[in-house]
Amino acid sequence: MKKNIVFLSFVVLSKLGALWATPAVSLSQKPKTPSLQQETEADASVYVQAYPDHIKAYENHCLIWRDGTRMPIHRPGSLPSMNAIQQDFQKACDHPDLYGQIAVNYTAGPMHSGALKTDPGRIRDDAFFKKMYGDTQDKVKSKLTTLYWMPKFFQKKYPLQVTTINDVDKKLKRCSDQLEKLCEQKPQYIKFLEKPIRAFYWSAIAGTSRMSTHSYGMTIDINVEHSNYWLWDYQKENKVKNVQEKDIKWHKMPKYRNKIPQEIVDIFESQGFIWGGKWYTHYDTMHFEYRPELLVQRHGNTGKK
Repeated sequence: MKKNIVFLSFVVLSKLGALWATPAVSLSQKPKTPSLQQETEADASVYVQAYPDHIKAYENHCLIWRDGTRMPIHRPGSLPSMNAIQQDFQKACDHPDLYGQIAVNYTAGPMHSGALKTDPGRIRDDAFFKKMYGDTQDKVKSKLTTLYWMPKFFQKKYPLQVTTINDVDKKLKRCSDQLEKLCEQKPQYIKFLEKPIRAFYWSAIAGTSRMSTHSYGMTIDINVEHSNYWLWDYQKENKVKNVQEKDIKWHKMPKYRNKIPQEIVDIFESQGFIWGGKWYTHYDTMHFEYRPELLVQRHGNTGKK
């Protein structure tokens, strides 16, 4: 019994000695948060992962293209941080850079309650996409191929002009194949997928001077008749026709609407396409565009399988 007491006393004293030897930690000290530079470097690596055929590396705040072109992540006049982007999302869209393009988190899978002014994927650096897919209509056209949309259901009724760059045509073909299987099990979904209106169409986004991603042949709009688009809803509710996006007040934005089943969205996201239905404010539920940089870091979806 005495031996046990002596042993326990030794253990207690040893632990107290260890505590006394530990350097004091101030309760006022705050955990370190990543600097903007660390945050940018961690984020920018997704470009290398998402576009390995085009982007060689990220160093010294620049993307290094395989032809040697250096493209800065930040650009003069763009917003410098995630906080600034959240405060003025419209400016981030109108004056984009490669940091802003990936700064807003896109979450694959079911929708969750979104916050206004955070439409993941709507910030696009036109210079980046023109460099990759072509900076003129003719250059983009030279890389297009024809894809017949869901031919088991529609035969050759819907030919789509799709870019071969980044194997977007192959990835969209996988979407088409998987959606056919889905519709065999759930024929009620066919109505959402028929009558795709376009893949390639060189144009600006309605109500802006920014390029539409349809201009690059890596975007598809499914059936308009069973989709919702914020601008059309705004025009209908306010009985206006010609309006600029930047002139619309946030509190006047129409309420979010969607009819597209999640299973359809999941198939597109699995191949590296983001969905315009995740744009909680500027919703565009017919719209799917190939943007693997927003999916690869958190979800690993680049459409390689």
